[in-house]
Amino acid sequence: MAVGPISWFLSSELVPQRHRSQMQSICYAINTIMVVISSFSILPLYGKIGSYSFLLLYVGPSVICTSYLYKCLPETKGREIYDIVRELKGEFKHIDRKSINSNSTESE
Repeated sequence: MAVGPISWFLSSELVPQRHRSQMQSICYAINTIMVVISSFSILPLYGKIGSYSFLLLYVGPSVICTSYLYKCLPETKGREIYDIVRELKGEFKHIDRKSINSNSTESE
């Protein structure tokens, strides 16, 4: 459930060329189903608790996504942006300081 074209851009870039139209169809179907589910669940909830129901709609998924990013995608944690940009340009590979520190303590 994304707002704008970002969901359609990402889905087509994650699969090979021959599966792009199928992936876009699947993503559109899932998006439509999720919009219907959220609409029919938020509207009755809005009648009971008012505007706080939108917290569930916007804040809830954001917290889940942020915790997923923090847990599963930490490759940029503790790094400066210029190091990340240089690595993306292919100028040098990232050196994992944790593995260097653990290897040097094991050799002593």
